[in-house]
Amino acid sequence: MESKSVITIEPVFAELLYGSRSDNERNMILAYWKVLPKIKFSEGSFIESVEFANKRNYHNVGIGLIDSILIKAVTDNKYIIWTLDKKILNNLDEKLLYKSH
Repeated sequence: MESKSVITIEPVFAELLYGSRSDNERNMILAYWKVLPKIKFSEGSFIESVEFANKRNYHNVGIGLIDSILIKAVTDNKYIIWTLDKKILNNLDEKLLYKSH
């Protein structure tokens, strides 16, 4: 993250903040939010993400809205996802996933 080779999206950080339980945790999340590059969203892009997810049956395999937004943003912007989420790992094309060595 320090090398800024990571890009993020606001819904993921909103979800992280929502789940934070201490001021220290919130402050660390906000500190990363301030320095990391972000994918910007246009009006209607979340609705497009729902349509994208529905076509791929994400709801029925347990991939939620925030993850669907993430997957659509990554696909549209030609990035890859770095995650430990088993539902994403089991349901996405390997070309979209970061592989650590």
